[in-house]
Amino acid sequence: MKKFAVVVAAALLPLAAHAAGCGKPRNAFDQVYCASTVFSQADRDLNQQYSRLRTHLNPAQ
Repeated sequence: MKKFAVVVAAALLPLAAHAAGCGKPRNAFDQVYCASTVFSQADRDLNQQYSRLRTHLNPAQ
């Protein structure tokens, strides 16, 4: 159940970022929130790419 909640939260995060006005942040909280959203997405993308790369490496690499 906890895993499902994480997946749902991850799916809704971009919608929340848009709703927070990331195009025009109104205050410092919005700026931090939007930056953390971008960071989280970049982290997920990096982990995906790393996982793909590992399939092409041998164990010594």
